[in-house]
Amino acid sequence: MSNISSATPLNSVPVPTNLDYCIYTTDIINALESAFLSMDQRISLQKFLDQIKDNVGDWEWGETLIRDTEFVNYTQELASDISNVDLDCWPATCIDWTHAANELKYDYAEVDFDGVSYFGRMG
Repeated sequence: MSNISSATPLNSVPVPTNLDYCIYTTDIINALESAFLSMDQRISLQKFLDQIKDNVGDWEWGETLIRDTEFVNYTQELASDISNVDLDCWPATCIDWTHAANELKYDYAEVDFDGVSYFGRMG
């Protein structure tokens, strides 16, 4: 017998929070279109989306926003994906990834989600 209280309703959508490692702009849009948000959630998400609209390119098509505390890891993953370099071997082990992440941020806009910074690619 399943626990009904832990079941996810069929019409539910993911509601992004500022605890998420990454947030997809389409999840924000879908959550705002949902009737299942509290007023506080709706205000918070709308404020976040307004910043995104002004600063992040391709937001309406599903841009990924990366939490500031995870941006170094994101930089490493991106470098590995585009260069096919093994991050556990030379020369990747010699890279100052914090410096690389800070340089990469020049192409990203910073947006605030209830006091937490996220970065999305500028348009």
